[in-house]
Amino acid sequence: MDYTSPTQTGEDNCGHGIHECQMEIGVDGPKYWRPATEKEKTPYEGQQFEAVDAGIDFYIAYAKDAGFDVRHGSKRRNRMGEVSIKYMLCSREGYKAERKDTNNDSKARKRRRRVSNRIGCRARMANIGPTKAFRLFKEMVGGFTDIGATCIDFCNFRRDLLAYIAEADAQMVIEDMFKRKEENPDFYFDFDIDEEAQLSRLFWADAESRRNYACFGDVMSFDATYSTNRYKLVFVPFTGVDNHKRCITFGAGLIAKEDVESYEWLVQKFKTAMEYTPRCTITDQDPALKIVMPQAMPTARHRFCMWHIMTKVGEKVGVALWHNTDFNKALNSTVWDDTLTIDEFKRKWDTLIKDYQLEEHRWFAQLYEARASWIPAYFNDIEMGGLLRTTS
Repeated sequence: MDYTSPTQTGEDNCGHGIHECQMEIGVDGPKYWRPATEKEKTPYEGQQFEAVDAGIDFYIAYAKDAGFDVRHGSKRRNRMGEVSIKYMLCSREGYKAERKDTNNDSKARKRRRRVSNRIGCRARMANIGPTKAFRLFKEMVGGFTDIGATCIDFCNFRRDLLAYIAEADAQMVIEDMFKRKEENPDFYFDFDIDEEAQLSRLFWADAESRRNYACFGDVMSFDATYSTNRYKLVFVPFTGVDNHKRCITFGAGLIAKEDVESYEWLVQKFKTAMEYTPRCTITDQDPALKIVMPQAMPTARHRFCMWHIMTKVGEKVGVALWHNTDFNKALNSTVWDDTLTIDEFKRKWDTLIKDYQLEEHRWFAQLYEARASWIPAYFNDIEMGGLLRTTS
């Protein structure tokens, strides 16, 4: 990671809001204020992380502790479409570009002038490629002559490493799982291969995830991501909410197909790792899950994700009704209100359907038939953790 400190010049609040800072005076006289943060939470030049996401999470946590906000900057992709360089920037990085007024009509409506919070802050962090790694290594050893390799050698090594991983990546993953199991007996994993001896299913849950489930596993959600990686494997996280309403992970899986057999295998491995089933599970309306959940977890209440349902309203009712403010208010107050009783919900739903002539609408009829699987009034007897109306 290539890191630049969020120091600011001439501002006693670090330029990011009131926060405790340490003042430094430069050689040429200007004053600088550096946020006072704990050493283990502060990034440093040359710091490395196992994955890009780990570095991003670390920097966001540091920014919060230092008193400034961050945003995602530009990124570059390699030939395979993978992100090779990504920047994390201070929210006040750069300057807002001035818009040129191409309309010379003096009677044109003047736009309200907005104050920009961009002040040119240079705080940033980015993952590095082989060229920057070569330069950083030079700083570590003292000079280019002491590295023992050229920049081209660095590039070639990275190419050869990626080529090696491409041929043995699945085996490396499984070997890593076995290694983690040896280091910690509470780490659980299992995998399956297809008829072509390719990795097709994988489930894992570390010791912390299993402890999380033991404490907060009454309600659990899981959802397959719609974007797959280059291995065409779908990532399926098992998620819950702790007593601080923070999302926590119970386990995760990778499957090659979103069919009944794959989901059944995944849920069975989850049950084996956790030893008991939750009181309620939240999923989307996937046809395979509708079959698997009642069979694999017969004692658990199966709830549909409200967010997935509500995002379809616009395409189902048409543009005119979707942009009707009164309709949206009436629909949201009927669907999302968790203080309603079942009878109150039914009355409000009937009124909504009649007021907007939706009696013959097939999709709304299907939603009403499945009301016991997604409307909050039907889950008042279960503590949902406040946030688990959605798998997202």
